[in-house]
Amino acid sequence: MLKKWHLKAAVQKAISFLPGSSRINYFFQRYVTKGVLLDDTYFGYKIQHAADHLSNYRQYCKNQPMATAQEQDIQIVELGLGWYPVVPTVFWLTGLGKTTSYDIYDWMRAETMITSFKKLLEWQDDGRLKPLFANSPFIPERLKALREVAGSENAPTRESLNELIGLTPRIQDVRRSGLDADSIDFVCSNNTFEHVHAPVLEGILEEFQRVIRPGAISSHFIDMSDHFAHFDHSINVYNFLRYSEASWKRIDNNIQPQNRLRLPHYLDMYNKQGIPVLAVHPRTGNLTELDSVPLAEPFRSMPIAEVAKTHAYVVSSK
Repeated sequence: MLKKWHLKAAVQKAISFLPGSSRINYFFQRYVTKGVLLDDTYFGYKIQHAADHLSNYRQYCKNQPMATAQEQDIQIVELGLGWYPVVPTVFWLTGLGKTTSYDIYDWMRAETMITSFKKLLEWQDDGRLKPLFANSPFIPERLKALREVAGSENAPTRESLNELIGLTPRIQDVRRSGLDADSIDFVCSNNTFEHVHAPVLEGILEEFQRVIRPGAISSHFIDMSDHFAHFDHSINVYNFLRYSEASWKRIDNNIQPQNRLRLPHYLDMYNKQGIPVLAVHPRTGNLTELDSVPLAEPFRSMPIAEVAKTHAYVVSSK
């Protein structure tokens, strides 16, 4: 029996072969699967990532500049531009610094930027952001500027919005970032590593280590769950682990690939490159749900507790 995720997988597979596949996929996600709508649940995840990255930076970065006038103005690199620039907007609002965001697809639109600003202001006004940023308050002048552009009747350009929040989008392979060595203070990503195949990810980690300054940190949130389960609740977050590598290759697509790596695989990459890992914050997952899935190799041979972990923050340094 065909399930919703089968249909989505088939459509995205087909779209991946078409010219302009990223734009076609955007409309498919927005108007068919509703996968890119910024509801409170989705925004809640993104704003929590912003708060967690701020916390990781404050806790682990050894060479934080002295803040003046509530602003540090550090150089930040984000992997994964996405549709909604919630994390770079928070970094700008708190005075942390300006963000250069890399992606191989150009997802973001002026419309989605304004949507993220409005949702952020809604949560700010009803008090939901206060506990998240009690130690990193927003700069009032910047909050006012965000409110003005979000409420404007004139349609702003994406370029003007990027300039406002100090965001530089780069649609290119970050392995060839063009950045100087030892020039970046903070690197982060959210729900991105799981979409990058292992050989490419190894190159990305190597480039990140080249560009960050000694004492700077990288903070990455990895979602190791089956993303089709976010859309089709008839399967659980381990469903994709039932497929062999050959079978999964036939299902997977190039627009939003899922590498299915588990946490030990990621940590092995860090270890092989000699990247010092400062902290790992995993979610243990659900062993009962995992037990309902007949695991394929190599997952069947791994420690079950490691396979079960669904998400993790990995914080490293140089």
